[in-house]
Amino acid sequence: MGAIAPDVITINTEPFPDAHFAVFPERLVEFLIKVGCPEQVCRMCGKPYKKEYEKIDISNLVDWRYYGANEKGEYHGQAIKDCESAEAQNPSDVKRRILQGLRKGVVFKEYKPTCNCNASTEGGIVLDPFLGSGTTALVALKMGRRFIGIEINRSYCEMALKRIEPYLKQATLESFVRW
Repeated sequence: MGAIAPDVITINTEPFPDAHFAVFPERLVEFLIKVGCPEQVCRMCGKPYKKEYEKIDISNLVDWRYYGANEKGEYHGQAIKDCESAEAQNPSDVKRRILQGLRKGVVFKEYKPTCNCNASTEGGIVLDPFLGSGTTALVALKMGRRFIGIEINRSYCEMALKRIEPYLKQATLESFVRW
């Protein structure tokens, strides 16, 4: 259950105070981590947990009359033109199918393991082979993921560490809970 990522992503740049001239905007990195790194993985074997969704009826949450349907989201309109002889789809049938599909919402239900380890979970790992200013590492931490950053330039390593250190030192709720 998900969408196909677009080929081109357009996001505005963000200012950065230090001497680095190719800093990714956090929103860009956030999108890429969402589509490319699992939120939870098995702590023992590293396999990702799968998100499970359920369909719910949302017909009572929308004013369907705005879309030309009745209060229940039903559409009973009939096409005026002869669509069959023109070998075209009946626009009333198309509208009916679209409204029927909109009446069912999808909500996140739970994470399901894809392994049989029966172990606890942790965030997936994001690999950044060009750490630079540390944007990817910072966003990974903010999103509950772990990261591996590789950088050849020492000054960029120091810049990235300065930027992500407050998040690395921050205590997590897990450190206060005894399982």
